[in-house]
Amino acid sequence: MLQAKTIIKNKYWILKNRQYKIGEIEATANGYDLSVNGYKEKFKTLNMIKERLETNLEFVDLEKKVKKVTQQVYDYPTDCKPFNGLFNVQLGIPVFTKGESSKSWFAAGWYQIKQKKRWKTIMCPKLIILDRYEWRGPFRDKEEIISSIKDRT
Repeated sequence: MLQAKTIIKNKYWILKNRQYKIGEIEATANGYDLSVNGYKEKFKTLNMIKERLETNLEFVDLEKKVKKVTQQVYDYPTDCKPFNGLFNVQLGIPVFTKGESSKSWFAAGWYQIKQKKRWKTIMCPKLIILDRYEWRGPFRDKEEIISSIKDRT
């Protein structure tokens, strides 16, 4: 059985027979190009390629690699390497400094801050910003912010 492993979704695949690369398929403006061992042929559809190869062709998506976030405080992401990570119990948020001797504190994670009647999404705002403006958070990513907005409506 041949496998076409997705490299660029709906645009580019590598053909493999077991663990060996034998060719590639590339989407073009007029259809698809099949290249096998230096031989190149054009096709209108992916089904035509399957018929031409006269074998079972399985399209497989590559596993998404999960990027481990190492810059975080209490499971909330930061935009730099955090120093002095703490949990501010009064505000209920994780905080950190950006240097060993820094005196400025930042809030870990994503926040929505209301400035001039508009909500802005900010990652790791200074703690003084949270003191001055209305805010929501912390959130672990932007998608979590979107889902919390939908929950409120």
